Amino acid sequence: MTTNRQRRHYRTAQRDIENSPNETSIIELDFKKTTIIIAIIAFIKGIILGLIFKRK
Repeated sequence: MTTNRQRRHYRTAQRDIENSPNETSIIELDFKKTTIIIAIIAFIKGIILGLIFKRK
């Protein structure tokens, strides 16, 4: 019975090790996407405001 417990614990630990890099990469991708989207929106706003103030 103790060997089963050790195996189960080892396998769950191995799963945790395998899953953690994937989760961080997903978080990094989401962070990069949102950063790029915010940058694009800010750039477009800047162009629009620049055109508005040029006309005045």
